[in-house]
Amino acid sequence: MARRPPNLLFIQSDQLSNRAIAAQGCAHVRTPNMDRLIKRGVSFRLSYSANPVCCPARSVWYTGRTSSETAVVQNEWRILEDMPDLGQWFGARGYEPVYIGKWHIPGRDFTKSFRVLTPGHGVGEHGDAAISRAAQAFLLNYRGDKPFFLSLGFLQPHDICYWVWHHAQDIGALPYPSLADQLPPAPPNLQFDPREPERIRQIWREGKGWAYLRDWSDLHWRYYVWSYYRHVEMVDAEIGRVLDALEDSGLVENTVVVFSADHGDGMGCHKLVQKMYFYEQAAAVPFVVSWPGHVAEGALDAKHLVSGLDFAPTLCDYAGIEAPPKARGR
Repeated sequence: MARRPPNLLFIQSDQLSNRAIAAQGCAHVRTPNMDRLIKRGVSFRLSYSANPVCCPARSVWYTGRTSSETAVVQNEWRILEDMPDLGQWFGARGYEPVYIGKWHIPGRDFTKSFRVLTPGHGVGEHGDAAISRAAQAFLLNYRGDKPFFLSLGFLQPHDICYWVWHHAQDIGALPYPSLADQLPPAPPNLQFDPREPERIRQIWREGKGWAYLRDWSDLHWRYYVWSYYRHVEMVDAEIGRVLDALEDSGLVENTVVVFSADHGDGMGCHKLVQKMYFYEQAAAVPFVVSWPGHVAEGALDAKHLVSGLDFAPTLCDYAGIEAPPKARGR
């Protein structure tokens, strides 16, 4: 009797830099559950977003094609109608595709590709608790005769965008003076370098683009980075609920878990926040794969370059099925 293919669990965060995880070397954040995943699988040091903007990066994940091929080269651009997504692909090959949370691929009704339990959206604030609870319920009660492909679209730490809107002007002083002792240091490359590419210098000079800010004091930048880490800790707690439910369900031994993010965050480097550029902080994202007994535990791959293009072919390989047509990754 042929062995049942593994279940597939994709945990995705929004705007999470791989420099904001404790197990990846960040001393200013507590991420016990992301750390747990990293210790139980292999993580890739050279992991990058295929296009560090929400919609383009997600279109790459779910098709295996570049964002120029999906036609989603900017936020809110619509995906080509005739391009299959992974929900359709796995559903036609013996899997039960299930989606919970943020989708954010315009032009594609994901309810026709997945069984959607809790729909998400592209804006905050918060909402990840509903995603983790729905995932808990699904995992603890799953009795299906098919392997599942479960995608969880968490929102945090994306809500740091709202922090930027609410604190666009330099605070001058901390709202709580006791925070001063808790703030991380300003990044060493905080100051804007006049040798930056001309387009970056132009945007910075003119103050255009919501991803670019200027004239914040050192204190304000430190407060921003501290707040970003707190948003990271919020999603880490919800990821922990999902991992606990997976263990309690008895499904963990036959479930491949992949953890990644659509893009990172500027984190104050080059006086930048958010994403939309290919500096390390905004483009480098976690990519972790765990499967007990099949993937080395606590392994760090610092040699191979990976990106969101590799997500679809990797999942298909674990499932024992062919990758979608013209998939660009490996």
